[in-house]
Amino acid sequence: MTRKQQIWIYAIILVVMTWGLDLVNDIKYREAISLSDMASLFNFTQLIYSLFTLLITHWVFKHYYSKRNKWPIVIAVICIIPAFILFRYGLEEILIPLLFNARNYNEGTSFLFYSLDNVYYAIIYIVLGILIFMLDNQLTIQKKQALLITQSREAELAFLRSQINPHFLFNTLNNIYALSYKNSPKTPEAILKLSTLMRYMLYEKQEKIPLVKEWEYIQHFISLQQLRYDYPLALSITIEGDPGNISIPPYLLIPFVENAFKHGDLGNEKNPLIIQLSIKQFAWEFYVENKVSSQQKDPEGGVGLENVHRRLALLYENRHQLRVEQKPEKFSIYLQINR
Repeated sequence: MTRKQQIWIYAIILVVMTWGLDLVNDIKYREAISLSDMASLFNFTQLIYSLFTLLITHWVFKHYYSKRNKWPIVIAVICIIPAFILFRYGLEEILIPLLFNARNYNEGTSFLFYSLDNVYYAIIYIVLGILIFMLDNQLTIQKKQALLITQSREAELAFLRSQINPHFLFNTLNNIYALSYKNSPKTPEAILKLSTLMRYMLYEKQEKIPLVKEWEYIQHFISLQQLRYDYPLALSITIEGDPGNISIPPYLLIPFVENAFKHGDLGNEKNPLIIQLSIKQFAWEFYVENKVSSQQKDPEGGVGLENVHRRLALLYENRHQLRVEQKPEKFSIYLQINR
């Protein structure tokens, strides 16, 4: 709870406790509401001693509530009761008669009667002070827990994102090594395309980027992969709708495409690698389908799909669908994210 919110709560409670009951009685008995009565001197003294009690109660609980030993709180609450009585007595029965020749109790009222009569009021304000503290304390705890959850979530996302770059770089360098080992004339072009991709990966630090930029990244990735082959790859790449107003976290889609290149048979024209991006009114969809290769191209495995699963759960909880379908000869991934 902020300081401003605390001030408002105290103000509302003080106004209700000071004028609320009198106002209800005036309305209940259809009596005229007198501004002079509302501006009574003893109403203002009530504001002073009740605020004093609320604040001292809040101070006591703030300093001792979190400690294991609760006895200081018990002792302090017991001491607040006579403090309330003495403070009110000093205001209304000593200071006010001295300055304004007015009294709240009849002259000659014994201190014992005054004390017993005010125990009830002291307990009311102490209880209100405790309730305000409890509310403030609970809201503070919830705020801290929410902050910790957010920080933990951001740290996990940062870790997941950091996993993608080395994984992709490792695989691509292996591909370029294979080209250079064969003295392929495509090696310089592959290095140039890799530098373009690495520039994107190293300097793109925003939490979200335009979907168009990620789509362009995928095209560069495919061009780089094409350099590995001596024949045109069997590809079917389509985009439907306008992705201009959509933003996504960087590197969200590339693991799906990378997975298809790692495990797919890309030379079969009857079963091409299908990559589809479809933009609809309330959602956008990404679909990848590839023919499963009979050879294991990446025996060491990777972090790609598992990484994306976790990122989607963190970033689009209850806002996405991810279906992975694996058959003997076909592997497909369907992703839908609600806008």
